Amino acid sequence: NYPEGLITACAVKASGGAMLGRLAPQSSTERESLPGNLNSQRILTADELVNGDQTFFAATGITDGALLAGVHYRGSRATSNSLVMRSETRTQRIIKAEHLLTQKATESWTID
Repeated sequence: NYPEGLITACAVKASGGAMLGRLAPQSSTERESLPGNLNSQRILTADELVNGDQTFFAATGITDGALLAGVHYRGSRATSNSLVMRSETRTQRIIKAEHLLTQKATESWTID
């Protein structure tokens, strides 16, 4: 999908990597939403998908993975791990956050 390709290109640029990709619209709606200068048969680089160096990428782990730990619950607290990358400076930040959970009258947990 086009949006996922753009997100991936932002992450690749922010990490100093390279990629090649071809757009593969899955429906007529997706095909119609492509910008006029992008052809679904053309091989594109990250720089062609994302112009300039003013891009950011952010991701938060939901389940444990190779890149980020997922959300973990311990009593009335939850921890989450996020990655924020900036292409201009090639800065990568790992953020570990602790969230205090409160129990509402409905007995369901919510994150404040």
